[in-house]
Amino acid sequence: MSGQAVPPGWTAQILTDPFEALAGPLYQRPHQRNGEPARDLAFRVAPQHTNARGVAHGGMVMTFFDASL
Repeated sequence: MSGQAVPPGWTAQILTDPFEALAGPLYQRPHQRNGEPARDLAFRVAPQHTNARGVAHGGMVMTFFDASL
């Protein structure tokens, strides 16, 4: 998704898995939850992440879930 800046407060996640790197970029935002370190994970739905109906492709959503774990 070239041309778009990383959202404020987020950093691009370093993706070492070749497939996930192709599917990215994915973002992370560290924070505290109940006094413990935590992080939120996200991705922006870009044209390469959509299906023929123009919504997030289920395969991309599952790839995001897999990368999040």
